[in-house]
Amino acid sequence: MNAISTHCDHEDWRLLGWIGIWSLAFLVVIASLLKLTSTLDDLTDDSRFVLGFAMGGLAVTWTAAATWAALIHLPSASDPTRQRVRSRIAVAVIGIVEIVYLGWMSRPYSSLFVEAVLSTMVATAGPILVWQWTRRRIHRTEQVVSHRRKIRHLMEMTFIIAIIAAVLNWGCRWPEISTTKLVVIVSNAFVWTFVLSVILGRWWPSAVLAIPILISQLVVSASLVESMGQAGDGQIEQNAGTILGFHFFTFLLLILMRSSNHRWIGSEKKYELSSSPN
Repeated sequence: MNAISTHCDHEDWRLLGWIGIWSLAFLVVIASLLKLTSTLDDLTDDSRFVLGFAMGGLAVTWTAAATWAALIHLPSASDPTRQRVRSRIAVAVIGIVEIVYLGWMSRPYSSLFVEAVLSTMVATAGPILVWQWTRRRIHRTEQVVSHRRKIRHLMEMTFIIAIIAAVLNWGCRWPEISTTKLVVIVSNAFVWTFVLSVILGRWWPSAVLAIPILISQLVVSASLVESMGQAGDGQIEQNAGTILGFHFFTFLLLILMRSSNHRWIGSEKKYELSSSPN
């Protein structure tokens, strides 16, 4: 059992290493683009697309790290009913450092910082809500399932939904966060939860259903920009880049997770804990 646990730890750290490398790469790309101009409107359409692609990829890497920290099954060696927290704290600290750096770097462009944080929070909430309902964690060897759904679990779900609603309401009042941006953020969050549950589940080939969702996102976001009289082609290109970047790196990271034997919903290897606190 210790050998299996050690192997799983190595797989997790390899996954987190790739997530960290990609997130740093996206931050470098974003910083480089922001140094080229004093306002986003001065960027060329191609640069706006690259900026959006990097923002979408950054949101995915942060979401993947947050989802891992929230849902991964890391049982304590001394008590299998409890979860280890040191690895989660390390991921949280690194994530906070990157968020602070993005906030400092994008001071004149506060909408980029708000967009990245909103995207991460809303996208991470989806898998957490599924976990609260199913009590199934992301695992690599054996799946722990508790069939005792309690009132506390429903209250936790309600609390999370209330937080996300408040965050989105705050985003609506942010001057530079348009309705189109919120639509992109919410739809990307749905994509993350859907593709996560499918690729790490039994019916992974059905992930191709994300393609019509992608097309719908591109069409709807472009239509909203035009109908609301927003900043034309540049905004359309940036939204398209965000959507495509989010989709591409969602599939890339989740395929990497599946290749590392991470599984979530639909696993056949499982055992029950009658009194698990999680």
